[in-house]
Amino acid sequence: MQNTLSDIKISLPFKGYDLDIDDKTQLSSGKTAFEEWIEDNCDKALALLQNWGVDVTTADSRKLKRAEIQLLTAYAIEHLEFQDTVDPQSLSSAGESRSFKKLSAEDRGKKVATIKDNVYFTLFGKYAENSDGIV
Repeated sequence: MQNTLSDIKISLPFKGYDLDIDDKTQLSSGKTAFEEWIEDNCDKALALLQNWGVDVTTADSRKLKRAEIQLLTAYAIEHLEFQDTVDPQSLSSAGESRSFKKLSAEDRGKKVATIKDNVYFTLFGKYAENSDGIV
């Protein structure tokens, strides 16, 4: 993870309860289910970045931290579907009271693709050659 677990929880535009994942009860690992979800998906984000050719030991740490948060948001949309999925635009800033708009599967895919494209642009300063969110 590029960010600390506590920084990620503060920075994410959603909370564990938004995903219907417990963030109060500690598991035998000493972490909550939401913290475990974050760590698992940070590993997935790292694998994607390395697949893109990012050397995390030399890359700009500020950009990597921002990319990690953005990819966690994409993974939340993609895999947990926010209980029939919400519009990430409604996830404006962490801690705010918010209401979620439901998205169709197609719109969800477009949102995830856009987030991944933005991460790629953040890291490389350009969009991927065949950019359709599967960079």
